[in-house]
Amino acid sequence: MQKYKFLSKKSFSHKGYSLKIIRDNDVERIRIWRNQQIDFLRQNKRLAKNEQQKYFNDVIKRSWYEDDPNIILFSIFYKAKIIGYGGFVHINWNDMRAELSFLTDPKRMDTETYQKDIMAYLHMICNIGFTNIGFNKIATETFDIRPVTINALESFGFELEGRLRRHIKIKNRYVDSLIHGFNKNEYHCNNTINILVMSISKKVPLINSIRESTKKMNSKIQIIGADSNRKCVGRYFVDEFWNSPKLEKLSIKRMITFCKKKKIVGIIPTRDEELSYFAKHKKNLEKNNIAVMVSDKETVECCLDKNKFFKKLNDSGLPAIETTTKIDGLKCKKYVVKERYGAGSKNLRMNLSKKEAIQHSTNLRNPIFQPNIKGDEFSVDLFVGKKKRILGCIVRKRNLVENGESQITERVENKRIENICKKIVGELNFYGHIVMQLIVEKNQRMHVVECNCRFGGASTLSVIIGLDSFVWFILESQKKKVDASHISFNLNKKQIRYAVDRIIL
Repeated sequence: MQKYKFLSKKSFSHKGYSLKIIRDNDVERIRIWRNQQIDFLRQNKRLAKNEQQKYFNDVIKRSWYEDDPNIILFSIFYKAKIIGYGGFVHINWNDMRAELSFLTDPKRMDTETYQKDIMAYLHMICNIGFTNIGFNKIATETFDIRPVTINALESFGFELEGRLRRHIKIKNRYVDSLIHGFNKNEYHCNNTINILVMSISKKVPLINSIRESTKKMNSKIQIIGADSNRKCVGRYFVDEFWNSPKLEKLSIKRMITFCKKKKIVGIIPTRDEELSYFAKHKKNLEKNNIAVMVSDKETVECCLDKNKFFKKLNDSGLPAIETTTKIDGLKCKKYVVKERYGAGSKNLRMNLSKKEAIQHSTNLRNPIFQPNIKGDEFSVDLFVGKKKRILGCIVRKRNLVENGESQITERVENKRIENICKKIVGELNFYGHIVMQLIVEKNQRMHVVECNCRFGGASTLSVIIGLDSFVWFILESQKKKVDASHISFNLNKKQIRYAVDRIIL
């Protein structure tokens, strides 16, 4: 079997794909594919069968035995079936650089299939070029009418280095030619995974939780923190800080451009206001290989609207706390008044008389009324993976609550609460880390108060116990399987939240 002298292996593989040194019986198939896509190739006429065979015999075969060939070509296979070919051309051995080539079967040119093919190809060919051969640089030329190819290159790590305007004539119109390059030192840093955490503010425990929990991963995780306040505390705890625009001024185009530039693979929203934004643009971001830890748009809207959330659970026979926009609809002695939309404790008032509740409601934009129920308060952290798969569930008792936030919380065993929360997951299309809040009366009557489709302030306790939300999210963003079946979540720990000073130079 043919083999390039300087390669340690004859074939290379990645997730069902493989590269094998180009074979004689692949030549005719490649010729047909080239002629079918002549408009996209630097080829000014159709190739005849004898021309293709002559090129194979005189150029390709000879390159197998040369110390410094000008060309290195492979056939590309998916599940043992040839789907394309590619490799290195115009090799400069003195400068240790090469140009990348790639061509696939036209039948596989639908966006999703083609994107998978080229990403797998890039994994294999760059590993060969940088690791096996030792190239210093790999470059490639792409026409601007091929956005999927361009997106794949940039997502993988190739940088746009130049644009040749109106450089190529295709179907009687001139198009730009784009030059992308990838350097060896950048490739060997490519094992670093960049995560964007939005609105870091003073969320230092959250940042530290991401950093500590992801230490177990094979890849290095770099945290890029974003906040519209350039003086925020969190900027001193992330690897890189982005003084981002306010959300209402941040177009999705600008967000995608920033993520591509920084090679960000995943975004973690931290505020309720961000959830609707990212849920709306989730599909667009995913098309650009940027995952977001957010539920779908309908689920986010339901959870942000406490009245709508109550109706959804109530209609499903689940024990939601009674919620209404009209106080006369409640029969109770004491009331809770809060904003209808969003989460958090802003403008929340508890244990009010009817007169006090009505008076306070005039200060709110969209007030809702709930009965003031006495009982034990619980928070439940869950991570919901792809296809509603619950990877972990941890119940926390809120022992001390100040301004709506748990200051002292401890993990407890309560299968009844777990089961209710899991049933709620079955009713809504959640994804990522979510937090549900409940009250349980002395008579064990249960009331689900709300659900936040994001990480909670005291959720760091659950991460320490074993709810690896950030690791699972990153793995799923890399399209890797997640197995949480071995995690028992059996640690009973208590968390006390307090301020810590950090002295820096």
